[in-house]
Amino acid sequence: NHPDYNYPDFQRHFRLSTSTPEIDVKENEFQYMVMVNLPGADENDISVSLDGQRLTIKGKRHYEKQDRSPNGNIVFQERQSGKFKRSLTLAHPVHQNKMKTRLDNGILKILIPKVTYE
Repeated sequence: NHPDYNYPDFQRHFRLSTSTPEIDVKENEFQYMVMVNLPGADENDISVSLDGQRLTIKGKRHYEKQDRSPNGNIVFQERQSGKFKRSLTLAHPVHQNKMKTRLDNGILKILIPKVTYE
C-alpha cells in the first residue's frame, strides 16, 4: 500500500470531476470566451442559456475508459454518466442574442460579445 495514494480521496475527486465539468473563462475588451471540458458529451445533450449576464450550462455526458494490457486484455474499465449544471455571472453586460456555441472534440466553446459603449 503506497502511502501517497489515498484511494477514497481519489474516488471522490474523480466523481466530482465527472459531475462538474471544468470551466475556463477568458475575456478581452470585445467578448467573453467560455470553454467547458466535456469529454463524451453530445451536442444534443447540452443546453446553454444566457439570462442577462447569467450564463447557465446544463446537460448530460457519458464517459468511458478502458486500459488494455499489451496482449489486449482489459485490465481496467470504467463507465460514468451524469447530469450537470453550472452557472456563472459575467461581470460585463453582453449581447444575449449574439452568443455562439460550438462543441469541438469534447470542448464546448461559447463566445459572448460584450456590450461596448462607443
